[in-house]
Amino acid sequence: MLSFFQPQLDNLDRDIFTLVAFDPRGYGWSRPPRRDFPEDFLLRDARDGRELMRALGYTRFSVLGWSAGGISALLLAATYPDDVNKLVLSGSFAYMTDTLVEKFEALRDIDDWTFRAIREEMITVYGEEYFRDTWSNFCYAMIAFISEPDGDICKNATEQITCPTLIAYGKLDGLVSEEHPIYLAKKIHNSQ
Repeated sequence: MLSFFQPQLDNLDRDIFTLVAFDPRGYGWSRPPRRDFPEDFLLRDARDGRELMRALGYTRFSVLGWSAGGISALLLAATYPDDVNKLVLSGSFAYMTDTLVEKFEALRDIDDWTFRAIREEMITVYGEEYFRDTWSNFCYAMIAFISEPDGDICKNATEQITCPTLIAYGKLDGLVSEEHPIYLAKKIHNSQ
């Protein structure tokens, strides 16, 4: 959902950074295929991102990820430590909690959203049926992590990250509570 990330891309200094942004398969410009959510979908997104960078000729790069993209960025840095120079995570988490389950349940039905402008934008991009189904399936896929021991999404991966990592968190984040960036900062060595 590139439209959510556009302000960040627009405001990064392109004289300093070479920017490569991609939509994971089934999102945005990466359709078809339809988005699906196998158990390893977050790791698959990480692998896809790495393969894209390799195809573009980059063997070492920094990664910025937000929300589920941050989880995939975390998995990329843990799985391919020689590839990732630096990591920036925003609004990300490594485990599912009962509170997150409640929030994903509440967000699952787009008819119940109070932020109608975002819903309408997504319907414009995807069409109502595709967006409704994909969003609902994403929420179910995230909720399913609660059945893992300790709600594990990528807890083990956090301790495998060796690159310098910046963890960003907004106090007004409606989904991710403060416990998650605190956990990430404790588990990811060389993080702030």
